[in-house]
Amino acid sequence: MEHVNPNPIFVGFLFLLRCLVPLVILFAISYLLRRLGVVAETPAQPQEGGKEAGGKDIAAAENADRAPRPAKEKGGAKHGKA
Repeated sequence: MEHVNPNPIFVGFLFLLRCLVPLVILFAISYLLRRLGVVAETPAQPQEGGKEAGGKDIAAAENADRAPRPAKEKGGAKHGKA
């Protein structure tokens, strides 16, 4: 049986097919699921610093949710210091 050296162009073509065919299949499935209404499209996110639907400022709402950090206690263990 004769040993045939593979053509580099043909090997490159097979490599591209190996990478691109699964991507095309995934994108096609994703498109069909969205088109059929099985998966809803993601809603657009509001812009930074804009108003929410309820009229609250987004930055103010985020800052209100954050609890202040408790102050560090003095006299604790000092690690790594002599």
